Amino acid sequence: MNWSVEILGCIPVNAQRILFAGDSTDALAGLKKAFAQRNPQANWTVWLAQSPDLASGTAKDFDVILLDFQWLVLDAMGRSRLYELDLFFKPADDLEQSADRTQTVICFYQNAYAWSALNARLSGKFHNDPVAQVAREFVLSWLQSKRFEPLKLHRLFREENQSAFESWLESMQSHFQQLGVSITEAKERHCHEIEIIRARRSKGSVQRRTRLVVAMLAMAPDFADVRTKLPLASIQTHADVDVIYMERKGNIPNVSIDQPKVLIVQRQLPDSERSWQETVNRLHQKAWAVVAEWDDHPDLFAPSVRSNFDKFPWGSVRLADAVQTSTQRLADAIRKVRQHGEPNDLCTPCEDVRVFDNRLLDLPQQRPREIRMRNLKDQSGQIMIFFGALNRTAEGLALMRAINPVLKRFDQISITVLHDRQVFEAVDTPRKRFIQRLSYVDYHQCLAQCDIALLPLESHFANQCKSDIKWVECAANQVACITSPTVYGDSIEDGLTGLIADGYDAFAEHLERLIRNPELILDLAERARAKIAAERMLAQTVDARISWYERVWLACSKQ
Repeated sequence: MNWSVEILGCIPVNAQRILFAGDSTDALAGLKKAFAQRNPQANWTVWLAQSPDLASGTAKDFDVILLDFQWLVLDAMGRSRLYELDLFFKPADDLEQSADRTQTVICFYQNAYAWSALNARLSGKFHNDPVAQVAREFVLSWLQSKRFEPLKLHRLFREENQSAFESWLESMQSHFQQLGVSITEAKERHCHEIEIIRARRSKGSVQRRTRLVVAMLAMAPDFADVRTKLPLASIQTHADVDVIYMERKGNIPNVSIDQPKVLIVQRQLPDSERSWQETVNRLHQKAWAVVAEWDDHPDLFAPSVRSNFDKFPWGSVRLADAVQTSTQRLADAIRKVRQHGEPNDLCTPCEDVRVFDNRLLDLPQQRPREIRMRNLKDQSGQIMIFFGALNRTAEGLALMRAINPVLKRFDQISITVLHDRQVFEAVDTPRKRFIQRLSYVDYHQCLAQCDIALLPLESHFANQCKSDIKWVECAANQVACITSPTVYGDSIEDGLTGLIADGYDAFAEHLERLIRNPELILDLAERARAKIAAERMLAQTVDARISWYERVWLACSKQ
């Protein structure tokens, strides 16, 4: 079983110093590579069978400690390493004097009560197995002795063993009845082969944080992963935060009245002030803070969406306890709405608008420069251009008129147009491909096949409220971008991390320049990717998000 996939989601994305203690080198290599795509700045220390013992009392130096209890209890040589582990964590009192931060320990082990282990014992096949089975009670006791607070338990089950487990369960039914154990209890205890426990302790003056619940109701989830699923996934890596995600409708869970909890409602379009105010009031009665997630100006909405918006303009934004959005310009517009109202002042006392710019959870896999250069210089190769035409029909048509002569002049150019058939038809070359719709994962896979992206954006107020997410996604996939100065001019260093085009004719000039100079394509792409890795990852803002949600809830709870 590849436990590394599950553990990846358990490591706080902003961890800087990570220790791994175990002997699963293959899985560890994959885990380190995957986490580097989330947090390239993280440093790893590895304690393997052949490694020297760790220095006594140095546990305090790490943010996250991954412990393979299988190996610690009994390694392949029949040796226990628990004594060295205890020395590594001593003296525990030093934690109170160390730098202010929170430390996470992630323990994983084979479940001593797994059905497969019990079946092996009963059949007499277990005595030669060198791998120790670990009881959860032992791990919990060890964690508590080191002042860690266990927060979450994850159970891993091999789906391919489902039928074998059910057969075993049926064969053991009479034994469970004699013991007074229900089938539900037996499944809970015996079905999973591996357990993962996440625990936490605070250092220095950091106060232990009360467990936070962050729920999101995504009303317009299409093409919105960067505002919905990805930020939630980054938050969920923190063991003291519970995350709930719902699309278009869902039951808000019952949570203790004094537990911090925030409901984020994405692009809600209420039918009326009265109905939405009643909904917000009911949530307040259960001590939920309501945050509106809003990431686009309504002047850019399609007519059918705009008609729904106009029933109660800015309704969810005006009645929410707080608002999160993607750009400073859009935040300023939202603040004006909340301060002055249109037409009435409907602001709640808890006034807060926060910008969380669009970021990535994972960097796509890096494409080797040597291979790309060889393909770009090969006369039989293709230079793939990308144009994502969602809500950009006018810009797309004007752009194609300008670049069509360039497309005709170079046989090695191909172009992919996403979403807009009208723009696709305006492309005057047979070397073109149209894609109607892509999932977020497939969208990134499409970008990973392209070399140049064209990102035009007309300059008007609604467009100026947009974010630079298309450049972020293209840059992460090492796609060299030619953009308009609107929005992108604030992010791109012209000539270093992209090319800025003042007008559609300049798009054509820059495109021809890149086609004639493949090295420039790669230089722009690699510098842009490095900028994204350094500045636009969710790992860099996850603490700020969690802290803000806590402050919003606290402010609302005092009303």
